[in-house]
Amino acid sequence: MKIKRYINLIVGLSFLAVAVVLWAMPTDSNSAPDNVARSARVLLDRVRLTHSRPSARFAGVTQAKNRAVLSFAVPARVARRLVESGSRVQAGQILARLEDGEFRNALDLARASVNELEAQATQAKRDLQRIRKLYAAHVATVSDLEKTETRQAALEASLQAARARMKESRRVLDETVLRAPFNGTITALKIQAGEWAVPGRGVMELTGDGPVELLVEVR
Repeated sequence: MKIKRYINLIVGLSFLAVAVVLWAMPTDSNSAPDNVARSARVLLDRVRLTHSRPSARFAGVTQAKNRAVLSFAVPARVARRLVESGSRVQAGQILARLEDGEFRNALDLARASVNELEAQATQAKRDLQRIRKLYAAHVATVSDLEKTETRQAALEASLQAARARMKESRRVLDETVLRAPFNGTITALKIQAGEWAVPGRGVMELTGDGPVELLVEVR
């Protein structure tokens, strides 16, 4: 009987201990009621009204859109320079001239060659017409006709070549005159009268009128 009481007492104490342990355990935050107030951090700042816009400054250089470094295409001594630094010029205006005696002589020789060959070619045509008539009349031979035709064709070819040389001589003579390619201002001079002009080497700089470019270096 006493043993049974001891057993009941031990079981009761065990349940009591378990209940105390469960009561002492921390509860999960997620199981907290929704109406529990939670702390929050709020940052405040003042609103400012402004009409200014962000801006940035860059260094730049303006220059004319049309610019040219002028030079001669043939070698010769400068005979005349007709402009100075700062001179205003128009398109086609003569800026400088080279000594052109040598080039004029070459053109005269080419022209004389053309004139001589034109006369020979005209005579060869007449000879060919006469030989053809004689050949038709059985007076001239086939050999005579062929020689005349060959000579006339050779003279025509020589005449075409001579005309091409004369055209080139005239073009070279024109290169002894330096003209402004567009309206503008002479900004630099690199040669004087009496100096030797080298083909492709700049003799003066021309800045054109009209649109202006802005060059800005941004890094």
